[in-house]
Formats: sequence, structure tokens, C-alpha cells
Amino acid sequence: MLEATRGLEPPDWFAAAAAQSASGDPADDASGEEPEASAGPTPGWGSPAGAEPADPFAAGNSRRGRTRAGGEGSGADSAEETPEETEAKARAIVLRQLSMVARTRQQLAEKLAAGDVPQGTADALLDRFEELGLIDDREFAMMWVRTRSATRRLAASALRRELLQRGVDPEYIAEALDQLSEDDQRAAARELVDKKLRVRRPGEPRDKTVRRLVSMLARKGYGGGIAFGVVNEALAAAGEDDEPAEFDTLDG
Repeated sequence: MLEATRGLEPPDWFAAAAAQSASGDPADDASGEEPEASAGPTPGWGSPAGAEPADPFAAGNSRRGRTRAGGEGSGADSAEETPEETEAKARAIVLRQLSMVARTRQQLAEKLAAGDVPQGTADALLDRFEELGLIDDREFAMMWVRTRSATRRLAASALRRELLQRGVDPEYIAEALDQLSEDDQRAAARELVDKKLRVRRPGEPRDKTVRRLVSMLARKGYGGGIAFGVVNEALAAAGEDDEPAEFDTLDG
């Protein structure tokens, strides 16, 4: 089926479904919440789950280890802050974020900017956290691919897009995606299709079923070759012996 569909133009409805995935909308994820990058411990990559990462600046300087009253969002006039207080506020923002879920450097930089932390202070702080291994975009990408491919059954293109949106270096993304083979993606796509077929409406026309299932896979980031191939295989296994659908047979 991959050979049969290669070189054919996808129908408009398939392109629309793929564009919906490309828009960054979470595929079939109604929560809208930031997904976990890992099913295991996330704070600081090494802390126990639920624990706040160790403050890399706390030792040896009691003033630098304090945050001003109210912390992030206290409404205090930033113009009155000393450099030490600004740094303490920035540190509290980063530690609070890392205590909830793993974050990339870009995500943390955005939080610091939202907290009115000067860029120079933010860059120096994030550099230090990277040196200590509390921020690690490479490890984030590896864990993101493992987790999202297993729990959401996302294809490589969707995972790449999610990581790019979070500021991960393309080199790290390519390395992380090497964990997924084409066979892995076909197996994940087949799981999605089989699950949907189990609740298929009685009497639903085959063409409508194909369109629905292929669109679902497109939103998950699967290309037309894999999507049509997997859907046809699943329908054949379910006893559907009609002519396999291809890109051009379902257009319009």
C-alpha cells in the first residue's frame, strides 16, 4: 500500500487535517494542559518526584538564598529591587517551575521575562542551572519523545513540531526521534485505528470510515502513506474486502 500511495496528491480533507496538526493544537488532547515530559521524576532531572530541586545558589550566601516577601507576582515595584533581590526572585521562579514539571531553557526564559527579570540576569541564571544539570534540553527531548509517543501515539512529525515550539535545538530533536522507527510508528498508528474500529458505528460506509480514521491519524502527525496503509490493513483484517482506498479515490 505504501507503494500504491507514493507520489499521489493527498485529498483536500487530508491536507486540512494535517494542517490542524501543524497548527500546534494538541492532537485529541482536550485538557489543554502542558503534558509531562516524562512519566518518571521530572524536577531537576534527579530529584525525587514532587520534591523541589536543590537551590544551586543557597550555600554560603544567606542573603542570596532569600526571596523577597510575596515572591513572584507580589506586585512589588521592580525599580526598588536590588540586584540581589532580582536574582533571588528569578531563582524562585525557575525553581518553582522545575518543581512542577520538566522545562526547556526557552520555556523558563519566557517565565522569567513574564516576571520582569532583566535578560542579563535571566541568561546568567539559566547558564548556571544548565551547568548543574537542572536544565537539560537534550534529556528533555529524549524523555518527551518516549512519553508522548507512548501515551499519545504521536508520529515523529508531530513530536518534532512540539519540541521546536519549546525551543529545543534541532540536533537534540533529531537524536531523540532516532528512538522511533517506522515500524514503531506503524504499530502506534495501528493501535489508534483498531481502537476506533472497535467503536465504529454500525452500518457506517467504508469510505466514510476511511476518511474519519485517516484524518485522525493526520492530526496525530502521520503522513498519507502510513495513514492510508494502516487503515486499509485494519479494515482488511476486520473483513472489509473492498478496493483499498488511496489518496485520489477519496478526494472531494
